[in-house]
Amino acid sequence: MTIIAERFQKIMEIAPSQETAQLLQLLSDDYLDLPRAISSQQYIWQHKDLGFLGLKWAQGDMQRSFLEHEAQFIRARQHPVFPEFVDIKHHGKTSVLITRWFEGVSLAQLSKEKRAITFDWLALLEQSLVYCHQHGFNHGDIKPANILIGKDQVKLINFNNVIKHGECYQQQALHQNSGFASLEALSAEGVAKPQQDWYSLAVTLIASQQTHPAYMANQARFDTNSNACVPTKYLQIIRQEYKRVLKHA
Repeated sequence: MTIIAERFQKIMEIAPSQETAQLLQLLSDDYLDLPRAISSQQYIWQHKDLGFLGLKWAQGDMQRSFLEHEAQFIRARQHPVFPEFVDIKHHGKTSVLITRWFEGVSLAQLSKEKRAITFDWLALLEQSLVYCHQHGFNHGDIKPANILIGKDQVKLINFNNVIKHGECYQQQALHQNSGFASLEALSAEGVAKPQQDWYSLAVTLIASQQTHPAYMANQARFDTNSNACVPTKYLQIIRQEYKRVLKHA
């Protein structure tokens, strides 16, 4: 067996499909060793010149369109808190988005492990949201799994749901998480507005403190004493949304 054939065989063992393995094989000359799977859709791989990179793959027309959507956004709008775009590659019906690797732990994982969570990174995350909104877009999928906390840094990831302000949710084939998305996004009614991202961030911060509210939960759940670590302005966002929902119920 040749070295190339042997490498392809090893890649096949970790790739989710033959087409993905073929794409990884085409890239392999620029990388060291083998890619390492870190989730069902992502690899980490050491590039010969660029160091460790993250590779996020998608298959099928819809998933590839989401990935291309994300790639276009982060390629055009670089921010220290956003993933750093490197490239996007295609092979058959498989695409791979390549970004600089960020060593961090998701807010969801920190919360699951019941580790102490401080919000010293929150100002940076807020700045990135303001930047996103100033360019006329909502991130559209803010939740604990999409916030990575590293040493003196934070990353907001997964921009496949990014949506322009003023666009109707009904026209967007987006994936929404019922625990964190705004009511407009969940119901596919209304248009995208910045306050919907801020609402999702508010719910995310509360969720990280193990006090995740349901949309119609009692207002007592949002008491500032029981969520002392969460900045008051975010508790106020939750209360305002709760009142708005009751008003239109």
